[in-house]
Amino acid sequence: MAMDAERYKKLKKLLGSYGSWALWDPDDMNNTAYIESNYRKLKTEYVFVGLNTSRAIEDQSAWTNYHFTHRGGKETRLAKVFTGTKFEGAYMTDIIKGFTSTGSAKALDEWAASEELRAKSIKVIQKEFKALGKVKMVYSFGKDACRLWHEIPKLAFYPAKIVTHFAARGNAFEENIRDELGIVKPSNR
Repeated sequence: MAMDAERYKKLKKLLGSYGSWALWDPDDMNNTAYIESNYRKLKTEYVFVGLNTSRAIEDQSAWTNYHFTHRGGKETRLAKVFTGTKFEGAYMTDIIKGFTSTGSAKALDEWAASEELRAKSIKVIQKEFKALGKVKMVYSFGKDACRLWHEIPKLAFYPAKIVTHFAARGNAFEENIRDELGIVKPSNR
């Protein structure tokens, strides 16, 4: 479904504090106003899901998830891989809502221990997918997000494919995720 101004405003109101889009200002990765001025490039047929945020999202209405540069942050890797591909403009979100951790083990422990966190997270992500409409494919950043994805009622039927997490150690991230998504590396001309 093509993105128009009315649909964009509705999605921003419903989802802006949870997710974001694979669309970055080439001059300032933190500039989420760039998303608004380029809303026609947004796509809902591909969704990328992570486990949880690695830092608190301070501006709860401006698509800041996946759009912040911070010490240790690896989000710039996503911009480098997705820009100029069919995945540019895809929706991105996290499964665990309202829990911040840089380590997946801590996030998974909290998920297992807190019924309240699970219930809140599941309710929100179901709301996200209802608002997005027809989703063709879900890609999970890492195996932990994929495992949790398949536990979510009403959403597990969406096909999900594991892709390399953007925070993976080493220099092979770009090559690995390009292979997993079938993205041809742009030539250096």
